[in-house]
Amino acid sequence: MSEDGVPPATKRPTAPSHSEEYRGKFMAVFQSLLHELVETDLKNPEVSDGIRHLQEVLEYNVPGGKCNRGLMVIGSLKHLVSERELTEDEERKALILGWCIEWLQAFFLVADDIMDQSKLRRGKLCWYLKVSIAADRAHTHTH
Repeated sequence: MSEDGVPPATKRPTAPSHSEEYRGKFMAVFQSLLHELVETDLKNPEVSDGIRHLQEVLEYNVPGGKCNRGLMVIGSLKHLVSERELTEDEERKALILGWCIEWLQAFFLVADDIMDQSKLRRGKLCWYLKVSIAADRAHTHTH
């Protein structure tokens, strides 16, 4: 018997979870999606300020959490097709869908911080306060 009361012969080695297996790929897809979103329009002077703001919003609010919801998409798909390996296209689409969920969750967290008047999120100043402070500084310097 081992310390946890399970006979050694019945213990199975633990394989890394799908979330651990895909975390690096998942984070790389975020960078790729962000690049796709902003790349072209950053060069357009009519919208470049808004696109830079969008990039800052996403970089500040989306990554940095545990990403459990997003990683659950790829993990669930992997379980559903356990008979075979995922194709590259299936894997990429699942990772993209996972980021859609993470972006939606980030929106909910920003809204929640505003409603609760929270000061910090993930050890950083809440986005609405960061933006509010920047707006106050800009207003002060222009008047």
